[in-house]
Amino acid sequence: MHASHAPPLNPVECGNFFLLEDHEGLMLAIMPRRQPANKLPHPLCRWRDQQGLSQDQLTKMAETTQGMISHIERYFRVPRVDILEKLLDCSGLPAQAFMLPERFLPQHPNLLRQYGL
Repeated sequence: MHASHAPPLNPVECGNFFLLEDHEGLMLAIMPRRQPANKLPHPLCRWRDQQGLSQDQLTKMAETTQGMISHIERYFRVPRVDILEKLLDCSGLPAQAFMLPERFLPQHPNLLRQYGL
């Protein structure tokens, strides 16, 4: 008895997906979401860490879900207005820290000291 050998799959990255090509055609596979390695920690994450809060604790304070906090901190989502208002109240961070975090961080390298946190 001999084992059949399938040809190797050739993954091609396409946004948040991999296209996998095998001998029968193309298949689609979801690529796991990861924070890009070259990004600084999100201002909310830095604030939360400095405060010693877990995502679950912040979830209760901001009346949102842990998934939403996680997505914000990994740069996958910008908070909706209602969540943004609650996060602004909880953290004391300016709206720019949530709306344009990639621009905000280089302009405010000492953000925790600058905002008295």
